[in-house]
Amino acid sequence: MSLLLRWLVLAMAMLSPAVQAESAAETAAAYFDALRQRDYARAAAYFDPVALQEFRDTTSFVSELPPAMQREFLVTFFGATATAEKVEALSNAERFAAFLRVVMESAPGVVFQGVTVIGEVPEGEDMRHVVTRSRLSANGVELDAVEVISFRRADGKWRVLMSGKMKGLAAQVRAAFRRPPAER
Repeated sequence: MSLLLRWLVLAMAMLSPAVQAESAAETAAAYFDALRQRDYARAAAYFDPVALQEFRDTTSFVSELPPAMQREFLVTFFGATATAEKVEALSNAERFAAFLRVVMESAPGVVFQGVTVIGEVPEGEDMRHVVTRSRLSANGVELDAVEVISFRRADGKWRVLMSGKMKGLAAQVRAAFRRPPAER
C-alpha cells in the first residue's frame, strides 16, 4: 500500500463519527458550560429530541387556561411580547431554552459556580449515566451536590435526558397555573 493511500485511510478513520463522537461525559461538560455562560439555547440543543417533545407536551396546557392566566404564563416564561401563537411557533428546543432561562435566573442570590464531571457509567450501548458534582452558593452559603445525569445516544450524539427533577418542576408549574390565583 502506498504511503499516500495509508495517510488517506488514517485520515478517513480519524474523521469517522465513531472516532470523533464525544463521550457522554464530554457532552455533560459542554452542557454545563452552556448553562454557566447562560447560553440556554445551546444548553437546550444538548437535550434528547424525544425529551424535548415530552417537555412541550407537558407545558402545552397553557391553551386550556383562562385568558388572564394564559397571559401570566406567557409573560413569565417567554417575555412581555409573547403571544400564544408566537410560543406555539417555537421549536421544542427554543421552548425549553425559555424555561431553562426562567428556572436558572429566577432564584435571587443563587450563583452557579460550576460542575465537575466525576465519571461515566454505561448502561447498554446507547445509555450512559454521568456522575457530577455541582457547586453553587445561595445567599453566601456554599452548596455542593452530587448528581447523576442520564444520556441517550440519538443520531450519533449523546443527548441529555430530562431528569425526574426537571419533569417534576414542569409538572409543578402546570399544577400552579391550574390553581386559582388566590391559591398560588
